[in-house]
Amino acid sequence: MKSEIFDQYLEAVCKRFDISDDELFSDSQEMRIVDARGMLFLLCIDRPMNVKYIQDYMARGGKTMAHSTILHGANKMRDRMINDGDIRTIVNNIEECVR
Repeated sequence: MKSEIFDQYLEAVCKRFDISDDELFSDSQEMRIVDARGMLFLLCIDRPMNVKYIQDYMARGGKTMAHSTILHGANKMRDRMINDGDIRTIVNNIEECVR
């Protein structure tokens, strides 16, 4: 069940950031890819989804993520939402699409 939700968020985030799944699961530190990962983590955690599940789903895609890295990415995106209405709108739109 959570796997399907993760996959829906993954698809929506990749589409919104105009990146592929492979780019999101890569080791790239390019800002748009890091932001996409952070948004994916935020959406999943706010669902709520256990961080261990997120780690497992990221590993399934080929990206090993530390628990702290997932939390840091989600928190960074949450902080950006406070000051950036566009990010808040994107998150809200994705949340509405994945129910």
